[in-house]
Amino acid sequence: GGDGGVAVATDGPRVVGTAGLGPVLMATRLDGPDPLADPRALLGREASARRTVDLGAAGGDPNAMRFGLVLDCRLAGRMDGAWLLVEERCAVDGRSVTNRFWADPATGAVRRSEQWAGDAAPLVIEAVGT
Repeated sequence: GGDGGVAVATDGPRVVGTAGLGPVLMATRLDGPDPLADPRALLGREASARRTVDLGAAGGDPNAMRFGLVLDCRLAGRMDGAWLLVEERCAVDGRSVTNRFWADPATGAVRRSEQWAGDAAPLVIEAVGT
């Protein structure tokens, strides 16, 4: 078939929805404030976050949909060269996944990330502009 596009929805630095990647991230709900709101506050310390995601399948196969997957996560920041690197280690569905966010230490703006969005390869997001 034809090559469809890829769509990624974000809320701040987080990927909250995808299309065109195989597995589909349909929804993301965060319980409480997001520690990534200010990555600089995570430098040298840990925070926890919990979110719930709904996954679908490419082609909309209802048997492949998974609702209410809970991610229990620990976030910690450290300097990685000139960048503030926040690693978010999450337990989901009996295994662990790691998301990484590279932020400007002066502003806290996330410029690049690798994020789990279902069982496909992690998404690499490069922010451009300001």
